[in-house]
Amino acid sequence: MLRPDARAIFHKHNLDYDNVLNGSINLSEDQMHSLFQTCLQIAYADVKHYIPSFDALPRNIKLGLIDLSFNLGYGRLSKFVKTREYILKGNYKQAAAELENSKWAKQVGKRSKDIISLFVAA
Repeated sequence: MLRPDARAIFHKHNLDYDNVLNGSINLSEDQMHSLFQTCLQIAYADVKHYIPSFDALPRNIKLGLIDLSFNLGYGRLSKFVKTREYILKGNYKQAAAELENSKWAKQVGKRSKDIISLFVAA
């Protein structure tokens, strides 16, 4: 699943998204690093919007949320309404259960288990 904002992010870095995606252009280490930093900044801003008290959360929850935000973007992350409610209540195990029972978990397989385990361990 591709981020819905991927094309705009590549454009911001003066990169041709389609040519990179189809393999006719290879990214340099510097370009990859720059794209990663941009996406990480976006993920952090998005997760702070999703959970305004993000900075006060346990480390494992922050790591899981950043991973989710990085891969999904805010539009998809914001659809995890019940997960958000449980996080805000500090019920991280129930938040993990919501993630585990989601369509997302079935789509991404092992990666979902890795993220869910961060919530369970909090």
